[in-house]
Amino acid sequence: MVQTIYLVRHGRTEYNAQKRIQGLLNPALDDRGLAQANKLREWFGTKKVDRVLASPARRAQATALIAFTGKTVQTVDAFAERDYGLVEGVKWETARKAYPKAFERWDTDRELVGIGAENMEQIRARLEKGLETLWAIHEDSVAVVAHGLINRTLLSLITKTPISAHATEKFPPASVIELRQRENVWTIEQIYKAEPNGESYT
Repeated sequence: MVQTIYLVRHGRTEYNAQKRIQGLLNPALDDRGLAQANKLREWFGTKKVDRVLASPARRAQATALIAFTGKTVQTVDAFAERDYGLVEGVKWETARKAYPKAFERWDTDRELVGIGAENMEQIRARLEKGLETLWAIHEDSVAVVAHGLINRTLLSLITKTPISAHATEKFPPASVIELRQRENVWTIEQIYKAEPNGESYT
């Protein structure tokens, strides 16, 4: 039975550096992102991780392969990043100015409307399917390497708390949310950030 879950955000990409919305676009890790992935490898060097699951995105796969060198990385399509519709590739500030109504609920529950983006109900539904893969694992600890919004939503689902409860916490690239189960209750054990002052938009 899984007792520990590590929700790992991928390392930085050029789009992260430019403050652009990535969504289903597939940029690679930049040099800083590669360095961050190596910091994750050092941090996980003191941890026991039995299984590694990852989003199909190139940035998540590369982070997983570096951070968990020697481990098999299982791709879980359900952990893919959100489809951001019309604003993929657009800078966050530009998108929010161009579509203010679309982002009205972003700061509370991360909902987006009117721009062809995947809605939060759809995201939660596919993440529940992804969690079925995780819960079927008969080992102690699992790492999930994915994306900011995806990890935030997984945190909400696993701990059975509203996403708004975690709306203000920043999870920058190469951050880790360590969750532990005790008496069937999941709680945050610690949060690690390869770069504590790194920016987070999702």
